[in-house]
Amino acid sequence: MHLGKCLVNNAFENICKDLNKRPIEGVDGNSSQQKIMEILNKYGISKTADTTQIELWGTGTPRREFLHSDDLADACVFLMENVDYKDLIKNKISEIKNTHINIGIGRDQTIKELAEIVKEIVGFSGIITWNANKPDGTVQKLLEVSKLHELGWKENIEFKEGLSTVYKQYIS
Repeated sequence: MHLGKCLVNNAFENICKDLNKRPIEGVDGNSSQQKIMEILNKYGISKTADTTQIELWGTGTPRREFLHSDDLADACVFLMENVDYKDLIKNKISEIKNTHINIGIGRDQTIKELAEIVKEIVGFSGIITWNANKPDGTVQKLLEVSKLHELGWKENIEFKEGLSTVYKQYIS
């Protein structure tokens, strides 16, 4: 969406700057404007006289859970410092199983909701379209995290806050 925002703002120099950091299929900021627009169009980012559009695959209805990498690191350190194997097998007399611990937040959102949040954070004022002829992928990916929460860990970084921080790092 960042590149779409640049198109909306007619900031082609920012697109070139971005592509110099992160080329797409060998196309960088030194490529011709025509070549850059061709690669953006290939990946669903297009501009007409009237609007800038980003096409996303699927219907946007699948659900995904997101965890900030700093929270993942925090959970790992928490578990290493505070949890012993004995904590996981307490009250299990016979067979010991299911001692794994899922690290996540236990909440999800639709891909469409995600796209709208990203659009807001990036400041993209164009149009998002959904290509339902493309696959949606798995309907839901959500972890069962009650064991982790019972052990005393919860995430610290709210989704929008984390995404905003990551975007600021991306454009810097």
